[in-house]
Amino acid sequence: MTLPPSSRIAVFTAHPDDETGCSGTIARLADQGHEVHLVVATDGDAGSPHAGYGPGELARIRHEELEAAAAILGIRQIHWLNFADGTLAQQPDLRRRVYDAMRMVEPTVLLCMDPWAVDEPHPDHRTICMTAFEAAYLANGEDYFPEQIEAGRKAHHTEEVYFFHTARGNRSVRVGPDVIERKIAALSCHRSQMPVGTPRWEERMASWRDRAARDLVEDLHRVGWSEIELGLD
Repeated sequence: MTLPPSSRIAVFTAHPDDETGCSGTIARLADQGHEVHLVVATDGDAGSPHAGYGPGELARIRHEELEAAAAILGIRQIHWLNFADGTLAQQPDLRRRVYDAMRMVEPTVLLCMDPWAVDEPHPDHRTICMTAFEAAYLANGEDYFPEQIEAGRKAHHTEEVYFFHTARGNRSVRVGPDVIERKIAALSCHRSQMPVGTPRWEERMASWRDRAARDLVEDLHRVGWSEIELGLD
């Protein structure tokens, strides 16, 4: 994945922790001097395998977890749209907000999940990625939400789009064992979502490190229309 120097990257996700699907690539891009922005559509308040959270408590925790993970990965800024978790497909204001975010960040490159993934069950994932993909190409049209242009936003066309969590990846990015450690550290921040410290967790992390060390050409996460994130060196 070769980009012009100091490119601006926008990663659009549905929930706090979805960035883990391409977090090694995010870290590597940030290390190369690119400016990485993360746009998160929901507050994450409905997404945990654990019960017992009070109203708004999980959203607050997940905000804090993502802030910690973003610092490890080198993300420049998180932009929260703060829609309710699980409701994106029913949000009439989503397209306007996504176009506005695209025009505000003005990215060279968009990263998002593959909205056409055949095994993707979550409507939030499908909805935000399809909307972001649309905005990457149509936010350069001033007749789309012209009030944004009138308020000072500039029409913007994103030059490249990369999907992750896809079955049709065609380019690999070798992030290296050092970045694998940062990927693991960032993933570990999402304790409300991950079985951090359990035998299952340790086994999975050991397998990631082993794959990196043995330089196996197997994908850890797919970053696709253009890349498969391998974590190899």
